[in-house]
Amino acid sequence: MIKDIRINNFKSWQELGLKLSPITGLFGPNSSGKSSLLQFLLMLKQTKETMDRSLALDFGSLKTYTNLGTFRDVIYSHDIEKALQWDIHWELVDELEIIDPLADRKSVLFKGGELSFSSSIALKNQQPTSEFIEYTFNDQKFSLKKRKSKPSSFSLKTEGNDDQFRFIRNQGRAWDIPGPIKSYAFPDQANTYFQNAGFLGDLVFSYEALMDRIFYLGPLRDYPKREYIWSGSSPWDVGPRGERVV
Repeated sequence: MIKDIRINNFKSWQELGLKLSPITGLFGPNSSGKSSLLQFLLMLKQTKETMDRSLALDFGSLKTYTNLGTFRDVIYSHDIEKALQWDIHWELVDELEIIDPLADRKSVLFKGGELSFSSSIALKNQQPTSEFIEYTFNDQKFSLKKRKSKPSSFSLKTEGNDDQFRFIRNQGRAWDIPGPIKSYAFPDQANTYFQNAGFLGDLVFSYEALMDRIFYLGPLRDYPKREYIWSGSSPWDVGPRGERVV
């Protein structure tokens, strides 16, 4: 279950911080940003489900959960110089244990029942690009950050309570590591270039499992039309966006 979420520069929200409970109600006047939060979560879900691994964010089409347009449409004040950033903290269904790949199979590096994820997306060369991802588990941070000296390459880092843990390079694998897959996954090279980075896939899997547990029950509010045509028949349902309501 998502416990809290923070979003910067999404649609009408310059900054949004919200704590969630098992049942959370959103109340406010029209155009106050209630639907934007739902659309944001659906955008993350359809990004996870897209087959295009190079797509940082799936803003949608007619066949997806929500169609948001382009990066310019979703960024706050339509300022494409800004970055879209978010942080999600959630409770895992089952406790997660990270086993030390360089030690005995019973040697547990980290374990816990909660996980946090942060990401930053900016527009580069007319394409939304993932510039930063970070997972926080058991007070230990695992991040992939763009190098300032070489923007086309990234660095894999960790910091936290366990100062003894460090990512160890495989010999002969000194090449630059590329950027994130989509907006949340470490590239395959993280596991190939480092001896003890295989567990990062467990963190990514937990994030994907969270996205799978987000269900669209709808309908999201649609823009009002000038006129509505009713044939006089009784509709089978209200329609995906409530368009069949008489």
